[in-house]
Amino acid sequence: MVRKSDKKDEVRVSLLPGSEHEYTGRLPWLRRVLLIVLIVLMGATIVSTWYLHARTRAQQERSATRTGELNALARELSAIEGEIAKIGNVGQRIGFAKSILQAHQAAEHMLVLLQETTVPEVSFTQLAADANGSLALSGQARDFQSMVRQLLVWYADPRISDARVSGVTVASDKSGNVEGIDFSVTLLFDVKILAWEPT
Repeated sequence: MVRKSDKKDEVRVSLLPGSEHEYTGRLPWLRRVLLIVLIVLMGATIVSTWYLHARTRAQQERSATRTGELNALARELSAIEGEIAKIGNVGQRIGFAKSILQAHQAAEHMLVLLQETTVPEVSFTQLAADANGSLALSGQARDFQSMVRQLLVWYADPRISDARVSGVTVASDKSGNVEGIDFSVTLLFDVKILAWEPT
């Protein structure tokens, strides 16, 4: 707007509005828009904060629940491991008892078989058995015939797989009379007769 001043040739140009009445309608509208935008932003911030807080709380509750479940599972697992360890110890004890019974039964079978197959003219002074079913004996026979008869009895018995003589010594008195025959023999038994199975 161009204003004429009191001076004749002077013209003043002003870029400012000449009257405030021209913009009074627009300023309150702009303020309203800014106020609405501000209210919407504040509302969105409050809703977002509330949503994030609620979601964080739900995640924490889920995490606490899962932690509790994992702790319960860990306790159950340790209890099961304890039971397994006890069962393992019982299994070891059973295996040990079974091996003792098997060894006892095998030794009993060997001694019974030795008693059944020994001829009257032969006696034994030492014996030693092992887990493989062999029995080492030191014996005395009245004479050679008694020793040979003893060996023949062992060879004929199907429960004895082998009889190996490892040494023979003749015991005589001062006049040279035979008092007896000392011999060492190893008997190998059939493994089937030594096996023990629980009934």
